[in-house]
Amino acid sequence: MKKNYERNQLIITIIFIFIIITIILLINLFKFRYRTYKNINSIVVTDNYLEAIVNNNDLKLLNSSNYLYIDNKKIKRRIISIEKNVLTKNNKSYHDVIIRVKFPHKYKDNDYIKLTLYDKKEKLINIFKSCWKED
Repeated sequence: MKKNYERNQLIITIIFIFIIITIILLINLFKFRYRTYKNINSIVVTDNYLEAIVNNNDLKLLNSSNYLYIDNKKIKRRIISIEKNVLTKNNKSYHDVIIRVKFPHKYKDNDYIKLTLYDKKEKLINIFKSCWKED
C-alpha cells in the first residue's frame, strides 16, 4: 500500500492543468487583437475649433477617421482646413489642421488638448515583440 507522499495522481493532474492553461494562453497570444491609438496634441483656437500640427502619417490617420476621443469621450469631428507643408524639420513635412469638434466647456482659448485617434488593431504577440526589441 502506498503512502500519501508516494501517490502521484495529484502531481499528474496539476501538471495536466498547467499544460492546458499554457496552451490556452499561447493560443490567445497569437489570436487576439487589441486596438492601438495615436495621440495628437492640439490647441483650442476658439469655441469648438482646434488647431493641430501633424506629420504625413498623422494627417492620413486624421482624414481616415471620423471620430476622435477627448477626455475618454468619443466625439465626431470635422476638418475645416488643411495647410500643407507649414513646417519642415529633419526632412519631415508638418501640416496645420483646423478641426471643428464639440469639446467640454472647461477648455478655454489657447488651452492644450490631447486628441486620441484609433490607429489599428495589432496582435498581442506583436505588442510583446515591440517591447522586447532593442533600439
